[in-house]
Amino acid sequence: MEKIKSYRGSHNKVGFAYQLIYVRLLNYFPKQKPFEIIDEILSFAEMQIGINKKEISAYVKHRQHISRHQEHIREYLRLKSFQVSDELCQFLLEESHRVEQITLLLSEAKRFLKNDKSLQPSDDTLERLIVTQREKARQQIFSKLEQMINDDIKAKLDGLLKINDGRSSKLQYLKNPPSVPSPKSLLNLVKKLTIIQETRISKIDITWINNNYQRSLAKYAHRCSANRLRELKPLHRYTVLTCFLWQVSRDTMDYMVDTHSKIMTKVYSGAENKIDVEIRKNKKNIKKSLLMLKTIGSTLLDNDIVDADLRKIIFKQIKKNELKSQITESEPLLTGKYSHVFNVVITKFNYLRRFAPALLEHLQFETESKQANALLKAVDILRDMNDENKRRLPHDAPIGFIPSKLKNIVMPNGNVDRKAWECALLTAIRDEIKSGNLSVKGSKRYGQFNDFFMPENEWKIIRTDFFKRARLPYKLNEIPAYLRKRLNLSSELFWVLK
Repeated sequence: MEKIKSYRGSHNKVGFAYQLIYVRLLNYFPKQKPFEIIDEILSFAEMQIGINKKEISAYVKHRQHISRHQEHIREYLRLKSFQVSDELCQFLLEESHRVEQITLLLSEAKRFLKNDKSLQPSDDTLERLIVTQREKARQQIFSKLEQMINDDIKAKLDGLLKINDGRSSKLQYLKNPPSVPSPKSLLNLVKKLTIIQETRISKIDITWINNNYQRSLAKYAHRCSANRLRELKPLHRYTVLTCFLWQVSRDTMDYMVDTHSKIMTKVYSGAENKIDVEIRKNKKNIKKSLLMLKTIGSTLLDNDIVDADLRKIIFKQIKKNELKSQITESEPLLTGKYSHVFNVVITKFNYLRRFAPALLEHLQFETESKQANALLKAVDILRDMNDENKRRLPHDAPIGFIPSKLKNIVMPNGNVDRKAWECALLTAIRDEIKSGNLSVKGSKRYGQFNDFFMPENEWKIIRTDFFKRARLPYKLNEIPAYLRKRLNLSSELFWVLK
């Protein structure tokens, strides 16, 4: 404000204030031919200095004043003129290993220049620099990946683009979205995983390629036809296909978990509906049983009746044959098939077996919970039984994953029933994944929580720079004072706004 007041003429004061706000906001000066005016910034300058913004019309006529004011502002804000520095090139090269889109790289470049107190050039200048560094980053990624892929894998990747039988390639089949949850749709997902595994691309570790960059190349493959990918240069094509297969493989695992969960939920819903239908069918018998219960209960609770006469009085009110008949008719709802929803689920065993072996074969489960160890052991046993085509469970088959309310159903006579045990296992897999006790190796959504973080050794390398760029304290003894200051500022702002 002191500097602004030092200028003579209202037009110079408005013009200087406008340019000062403009460069602090956008990190570059307004164009001079014609002079670029943003009305919102000009209105803000008018509010700050109390001078009518229309004075700017006289200011734009004096280009010498505009240029001289820009020099004063640059010195005051300690801004550096733009130049292609090694630091900027290195920054863009590192970001190009992480991001593919030019618009995102342009945004990152502008942020870097603002933090570096360097004036921003035109977008065209930055884009030319970005394209150069992005191509350099691409070549580094392509060359490194080429060293990891042998000729056999290259041939298999090219085979995905060939149209052999039918009218589409294997690549197009991998692009197809999952259909309505059913054993058939889950087996189609298994087929996708099998195609990817046949390329042996899963044996190659590409975690060094940033996950955002992987997704970007995978989306590019989704958009392109097989013919368009064949036209790419070999290094580019193999990198795109590798990232595409990695992402599709992990997405397919997620779809398999979702499909299994929805199938199990559908089976349980159908079982509950069947029980509801059976209850409605037996509505008259249930009502009759309730009336008998009411009669017997009222008699038992009558203190005027002697215990020795209870049976005699009850059978006067209810005929013995009717009571026997009612007990027989109520048996299915109490201890039979419709006594528990899980009994009906067991009847869908053959339906579940249509996809269960393939599901267990292609998904690798992990856990950090001791409670789920019995479940993992049970999965391994069932997987071995499927491989060896065995039908009988071993005598030491784990039952620790089975809820106590289901153990009487799974072990009716003390012996484990194979069908009930396997249905309980598939149910437990769904429930434990939902609760987070069970994870799927290689999955995006259902992997272990620690998989979402970078390795500890990588974090140590960038830790100091990260906290510096985020303007956060990175030393433990500085954290209390920082939080206390932030809390005090927030408290003061709250009372001011209130």
